[in-house]
Amino acid sequence: MIKFINIIAHILFSILPIIIIIFLYKHYYKNSKTIFEKLMTSFIAFLLTIILILYSFDRYNLGQLFLITKNIDSQNWLNILSNFCTTLLGELLGGLILIYVTMLQIEENKKEQHIKEQEDRRINNMPLLVYSFLENNIESSKINNIYELETKVKGKKTEFTMSIKNIGMNAVRTCYIKIKEKCLEKTSICELDEQSSLNKNENKAITFFLNLDFGKHDFEIMVYYEDLLHNWYSQKIDFEFELFDERTMINYYTEEKYKVYDETIIEKPVLKTNINKYR
Repeated sequence: MIKFINIIAHILFSILPIIIIIFLYKHYYKNSKTIFEKLMTSFIAFLLTIILILYSFDRYNLGQLFLITKNIDSQNWLNILSNFCTTLLGELLGGLILIYVTMLQIEENKKEQHIKEQEDRRINNMPLLVYSFLENNIESSKINNIYELETKVKGKKTEFTMSIKNIGMNAVRTCYIKIKEKCLEKTSICELDEQSSLNKNENKAITFFLNLDFGKHDFEIMVYYEDLLHNWYSQKIDFEFELFDERTMINYYTEEKYKVYDETIIEKPVLKTNINKYR
């Protein structure tokens, strides 16, 4: 009787890990986000349960206790069951790995297709900006905005006009211009105009007034613009502005040279206008 009670106690003690496995299985299965995670959770729970059952049968000789191994070699059957379970678990694990690899390939293909579709949409809506620097004293009716750049010198008052035309596939939603040069008090930022947009085949011009010493000045101009799909681009322009004086030192003329670099896709920039309009 005492022996039977000890066996029952051992059995109950063996069942406790199974209860823990069931509890953990429910918890992790409920929180699994993908089918593969659910399958792996079920596989691990099943594997641990089989191991515990085989251990309990061998450890406590349960087959003999319940008379299910009478007149048979229990060790041979235990070996057969162990081999069968090992083979079954191996096949299940191989199948799960195959499913996982297949799912990864499908997911990767979906991502590549999504990226390709996004890129095609971007290209089909991509603006293409063409820049030019116009002659001084251009007709005011052709100017969309006039700004004043603060400089560190009290030289000759002059100006340059920057023209931007959109020859791309679709409109520009927002456009900012940032100007840097050592003669400027600060890096200057302004919008293209009040709406800051540029339709397809539309052209807009901005005039910048500033005081400069005679000689060569190298401006770095960055144009930031957003397309209709909220993609942002930046484009760099090296602008060489040379101010000449004649013998009288009264009349003067200028010469402009510039180089435009390819546009670059960027994250949305943090830009704040800081230029006053010219009065």
